[in-house]
Amino acid sequence: MQRVVVVVNKWFECDPVLGALLNPLAANLPAFPWPLLAPRQPIPGAASPAPSPLPCAIFPFKTMQAEVWCIGDLLQQADAQHQSSSETKVKLLPEIETYGKSPDLIISISTASSISKDESSNGCVIAGTNG
Repeated sequence: MQRVVVVVNKWFECDPVLGALLNPLAANLPAFPWPLLAPRQPIPGAASPAPSPLPCAIFPFKTMQAEVWCIGDLLQQADAQHQSSSETKVKLLPEIETYGKSPDLIISISTASSISKDESSNGCVIAGTNG
């Protein structure tokens, strides 16, 4: 089973990605599966519920699993006051990789594509494999 990971930065970038993936004009429905959506779990002792370090959506295909991740969810779990901290994001990205087997393909969208603290990749899409 192959693992494809789509990473976006914030919820307002994640929602359009999910909207496109669920649009019958964009996806080959009914062959394109409806996603499993991750429940949001409260953090013990937190004032309000925060997301678990889980993908926002999992698309279970026959030969692969495609996951949509939002870095903002991981930041909310770890440190809600640093939602724009690139340093914190870099520290949390390994949680995505360790969620399952090593990804076979990673697609990062918009600011999630930034690989350098000195360069911005706003509006970009980067895709890469483990091979």
